[in-house]
Amino acid sequence: MEIYKEDVYEIISNVLECEVNLIKQMNPDDDLAVCGMDSVSVIRLIVLLEERYDIEFQEDDMYIGKINTLNKIFELLKKY
Repeated sequence: MEIYKEDVYEIISNVLECEVNLIKQMNPDDDLAVCGMDSVSVIRLIVLLEERYDIEFQEDDMYIGKINTLNKIFELLKKY
């Protein structure tokens, strides 16, 4: 599966209701909570990523601590 960073940035910015440039400029290890990520937005993000990439996350991967930074999101997507 090919992951397009631009697509992921767009999805994240839509979920967090912030400018995509803000997401792009973030340090990849910064916690997305600074942009408003919470447990509800994590669920929305998971659903949109599953739909976009036609995958299904395992239950163990659906914790906020596993998807709260850009690096973690991209690493998780590589797993599928």
